[in-house]
Amino acid sequence: MCFLRGTKIAVVGAGKMGTVIAEGIIKNSVAHANDLAITGRGKKEGIRKLESLGARACGSNIQAVKDADVVLLCIKKEDMGSLLSDLEGHLGGRTAIYIAAGVSTAYVEERAAYAGVIAAMPNIGMKINYSHTALCAGKSASELDRKRAEGIFSSMGSAEWIDEAKRTLFTAACACTPAISANEIRHLASAFESQGISREDAIRWVAKGFAAAALLLNGSEMGAEEIESQVATKGGLTEAGLRKAESLGLGRMMSEIVETMLSRGKTMEK
Repeated sequence: MCFLRGTKIAVVGAGKMGTVIAEGIIKNSVAHANDLAITGRGKKEGIRKLESLGARACGSNIQAVKDADVVLLCIKKEDMGSLLSDLEGHLGGRTAIYIAAGVSTAYVEERAAYAGVIAAMPNIGMKINYSHTALCAGKSASELDRKRAEGIFSSMGSAEWIDEAKRTLFTAACACTPAISANEIRHLASAFESQGISREDAIRWVAKGFAAAALLLNGSEMGAEEIESQVATKGGLTEAGLRKAESLGLGRMMSEIVETMLSRGKTMEK
């Protein structure tokens, strides 16, 4: 990632995700803090935090991107059109990376002439350098654009290039699942709390169990079925719990959750 040192970066939209990305760029030494320009609308807390780390807050988006080599557009889909209109003629020759779901690289390329356009789908794991980010290169993206995007997001975990047609699938499977998993952990913890365990212990213990499964699945050759079979003993607690989950239709429920997310994703695409 050292090739990015000296690269000037603008983060347009220092909201929830934009602040995390900008903070990661600084703390992981992707770029010097004084080479990072930021803007945000009504996000004073995030802006102040980044300024305290050495980033430069700008009064306008045009001012922020003026000297930038890389522009990170960290805004929602509904604001993308107006932002690109605001920056018309100011993104050419730059790497333009955006994180808005439901926006195609072709849509951005039409409105950001001569920019190297890349879509990024990070997840909240960036907060602890454990995000897995999917990257989709537009037709305009050069090898340098790709290296810049990969350098930024791999510094906060890992990154992979995927076909843009799979972007919504990846978003549902990887970017959304931290929230889905947190919801499951919360409900499981509540169930244990009702049995007399403190809320703090219940959350911590259940989360540790989820983390063990995730690390085994990603860091070993064990599959999900093997983990289940090795943990569950005949007539034991795990076997009873798995059978109950099956009888309650846990698998069917998960399928319906995925179908709902993908259906919503299709309605968002433009």
